[in-house]
Amino acid sequence: MNPQRNLNDSDIENAGHPGYVSPSANAAPKPLSDGKYAQLVPHQKGVRSFHALKVILISGLLLAAGIGVIAVVLLFAQSSTKRTTNEQKKAGETKLDPLTAQQTIERTAVYFKGQEKAKTPLTIPIKVKGKNFYTVIPDVDILQSLAGYVPKEMSKQQRESIEKSLDYDKFVKKVFSEGDEKTAYLADFTRDDVVCQLSVDPAEHDTKGDWTELRCLDVSAYTPYADAQQPLAKAYSAVTSTAAHYGFIGKPVPKDGALSGYKLVEIPVGAVTNQRMTTPDNLGMFYQMPDGLWYYFRDRNRDVYVECENFTGENQRRAYADQPCRRRSTGTIETVKYGGKR
Repeated sequence: MNPQRNLNDSDIENAGHPGYVSPSANAAPKPLSDGKYAQLVPHQKGVRSFHALKVILISGLLLAAGIGVIAVVLLFAQSSTKRTTNEQKKAGETKLDPLTAQQTIERTAVYFKGQEKAKTPLTIPIKVKGKNFYTVIPDVDILQSLAGYVPKEMSKQQRESIEKSLDYDKFVKKVFSEGDEKTAYLADFTRDDVVCQLSVDPAEHDTKGDWTELRCLDVSAYTPYADAQQPLAKAYSAVTSTAAHYGFIGKPVPKDGALSGYKLVEIPVGAVTNQRMTTPDNLGMFYQMPDGLWYYFRDRNRDVYVECENFTGENQRRAYADQPCRRRSTGTIETVKYGGKR
């Protein structure tokens, strides 16, 4: 019989079983087989540290993204402001005060005392706004001009003084012929509102001097010419290459055909290359039928009649009835035959 022992509080709490003795906080950890010690990692504390780190990382990323967005916005705003400033500056630099042909001549007259008027028309082709073709004005009487003979020893100096005056008014210069003692000097001077040509002809270099002309026109003067050419241009472009640059010289002057309701026009027309009409002696032939519409027939050289054999269509024979033509086989000049009702 075992001697009876007194139960303590721990025995009572554990129903008579030996009580669980929790390891002391200061107790040494149990050794592992390799002699190392296993460390107890506080689980809850690690979770809290991980969540805190995650929050910090996310906050940092959001802050960095916010800073990036702000930087992009600032850069865009700065770029836009800079671009706008540059455009405004450029516009301010290229803006010209309005000028007329008459004002150009009056200003140049300070440097060139020519008392005569130009004898030569402007040969500059201009494309009027809204048109797809060029227009040349052959009329001399509408020019604003200065002209006169300049002694040969002063010719170059006089020409340069005229050009300096035009340069001051921001004309764009393009030389087409440098000229010498036998050939004429020719240069175009253009702006959006005025066009001019300066020519120096040495034909009478040793007697009277060099014939010098400055001739100008307002660009607005080309509009009524282009408007008059428009119906012909519509008919012309319908049967020719619209990719080519072409132009007309002068206003069309219709004449009545032999048959009632028909009208005829011949007008200089040709390709425009390097700011010049390449075939000024080429004539475009157009006819108007009783329907009021214009039709293009063909081109011809100013000095050569169209062959009679080319008038094959009924409308063409009616339109050009009794007009001169050249017989291909004999070279003789005849007229277009139309045997129908007149």
